[in-house]
Amino acid sequence: MVVDINTSWKVPIAYYLINGISAEEKANIILNCLQELDTTGVIIKTLTIDGAANNLSMASELEANLQYSVLKPYFLHPNTNDKKLPWRLEDINGSGLHSATKLRNRHIYYFREKMKVRLAVQTFSTSVANAILFCMNDLKLDNFQGADATIEFCLSINNIFDILNTRNFLSKGTYNKSINKRTKTEIFHYIEESIDYLAGGFNALKNQQNVDHIEMLFSAIRAKGGFNNNPTVSQFEAAYKSIIVHSEIKSSSSANCMALDDTTILTVSSSNIKVKDTQSELLDLLCVAGTDDLENDNLVSVYQHSNFINDVVACIAGFVVRKIKKKQFYSTVDHLKVQTSNPEAYRTLVHYLRNEKAEFHTFQLKEDKPMRIVIRNLHPSTSTEMIKNELEHRLYEVRQVTQVIHRISKIPLLLFFVDLEPTDHSKEIFKLESILHAKIKIEEPHKPKIISLCQNCQAYGHTKAYCGYSPRCVRCGDDHSSSACPNSRQDPMRCALCTGALYSPPRHNISNATFTDYFNTIKNNFIIGGDYNAKHNAWGCRTNNPRGIVLYNFVNANNFNVLAPPGPTYWPSSPAKKPDILDIFETKIPSNLHCLTKNILELNSDHSSVILNVSATVFARVEPPRLFSPLTDRLEFQNIINQRIDLKIKLKSNYDIDEVVNNLTMLIQSAAWEATKPNKTHDSKNNYPIVSDQIRCLIVEKRRARAKYQVTRLPSHKTAYNKLANLLKKVLAKYKSYCNVVGGMTS
Repeated sequence: MVVDINTSWKVPIAYYLINGISAEEKANIILNCLQELDTTGVIIKTLTIDGAANNLSMASELEANLQYSVLKPYFLHPNTNDKKLPWRLEDINGSGLHSATKLRNRHIYYFREKMKVRLAVQTFSTSVANAILFCMNDLKLDNFQGADATIEFCLSINNIFDILNTRNFLSKGTYNKSINKRTKTEIFHYIEESIDYLAGGFNALKNQQNVDHIEMLFSAIRAKGGFNNNPTVSQFEAAYKSIIVHSEIKSSSSANCMALDDTTILTVSSSNIKVKDTQSELLDLLCVAGTDDLENDNLVSVYQHSNFINDVVACIAGFVVRKIKKKQFYSTVDHLKVQTSNPEAYRTLVHYLRNEKAEFHTFQLKEDKPMRIVIRNLHPSTSTEMIKNELEHRLYEVRQVTQVIHRISKIPLLLFFVDLEPTDHSKEIFKLESILHAKIKIEEPHKPKIISLCQNCQAYGHTKAYCGYSPRCVRCGDDHSSSACPNSRQDPMRCALCTGALYSPPRHNISNATFTDYFNTIKNNFIIGGDYNAKHNAWGCRTNNPRGIVLYNFVNANNFNVLAPPGPTYWPSSPAKKPDILDIFETKIPSNLHCLTKNILELNSDHSSVILNVSATVFARVEPPRLFSPLTDRLEFQNIINQRIDLKIKLKSNYDIDEVVNNLTMLIQSAAWEATKPNKTHDSKNNYPIVSDQIRCLIVEKRRARAKYQVTRLPSHKTAYNKLANLLKKVLAKYKSYCNVVGGMTS
């Protein structure tokens, strides 16, 4: 693998499938790779290996030596014969003297104590630099000649350690004194010089010159095969080519090493720009020829990406990202939500969708939405034009004034809706107390609790003015407008959101494709009920059958809901079969709608009827009737049965049997209710009737706000929750007071 020391890229150049390799063979491979890289113009600075015994023997084959006593950490390039002579440390003539003041064998054999930072600090120190300088200038030792760069490096590292480890405010040293106004200029200047020196002049400290990159490549190859530590030859080749040609696979967090920078594995470019003159300049990138020759193990040609091309690509990518960030996209299985960043983009997008006749719906812009207020206590005979002129005279920008009429009797009320322009001055209208010589009260309109219904497509969640779907008739449900419906008003009406009943015979083989083809014909929201002959534990069936498993997977994949009754709907006549749930509803409706299913146990066939109630408000919880409770006196129940039961009966006809069964049932019920004592632990004043829909909706909103705050922990969500909680307390207090007053009047 070749790793660039100036920029962030790396690329594997070759691999060899072996069953074992000697040091001599490994040395020949290294020389061959160096020769091939030299022909492309790549300048090789260093060769990084780990400390395996085979690698040390390979260094010896290359005429290098990594033993500290006869250190020769270089070898000649096979083409250019270039080399660089480093310095080395050794004992002086075996006299027992050390080459530096604090260096011992543990500093030389550092690999035994790799985690000892103290050893590294002592090695790169002023004493070591002075010792090397003494051996080079005073003793004139040949092995230390040309060690000026090493001395400079040791002094730089030592001074940086002193700066970072300053502990004494009174220190007089050059670099270990405290940083203050008087010394900061000198110290910061030296830090900048050291950064430039270490980043540019001494490449040995760069992160690129370690074996982590090849280790991460091995981890990526293992990840491609499911983290297999022993891939086959074909698995290895497939993973290797996939990484090089298609995309990079990040190494696992549990691998031998982790990435410390953003050096990436090069991939094949989409443009085939061949190098015209490989000797004129250094190549920026190296990669294989293309995917057409993927089965070839040879590198056919080399591609060049100049700095100009890289800058152009970066500029185009930045422009695309900047444009995309202006819009936020949210997608589901069958819908795409686009949220624009400004009104101009919104209007442009809506205009484009309408010209393309696309099906969509949108909402009114906040900038276009008027500020609506309610004026109370004005006489119904007051003209709306007079109200508008009076408000405009007071410098309010009025869009329109509407008089409110009773929903049923159509009688004008003492209420007027006023739509104002959303300006800062419009907010001051709540301070008005009188207009047109009448005392008034201005307040915000109550928010409707019902879900908006579109009069065009009959779908929930938007209105007709902002609907781009095809029209659907509210009377017959067909694809035409309600005003153009050819049916008579006396004909039975059919819901446009419901498809009706469905029956799927058990003899047919139903697959996922069958459900997909059927539901693709249904638009927008729907409720489809019927006998699916599909059993699954998810909707309360006793067992699972193949069709139930297919329907369950289809529903989960498309985010549909299955509504099933609480009890069985199929009552077989054969004693070998057991009752189960076969009649269910499959729905796709807004989440704000509440549904409730219940059985109707009228055995007019082998299937009982099911009723589905849909409401915009929460259903009241009704306690099911119970024959016995923990307060029932079982001995008293037995005594009542023994006293009232009549065993002298005749069973000669069907009528006699039915009458006896009814009498016995009524006897058991009355005896159980008489034997059950009233619950005295609860005060009768607290047994309020079922609360109104407004209170139940308020409870639901409070619970939703509490759940949202528990997830996000945002102060705004907490404020909204507290506001709803306090409002609910006030409403419940008024309701309890009202119930107490009414209870006192009736008692």
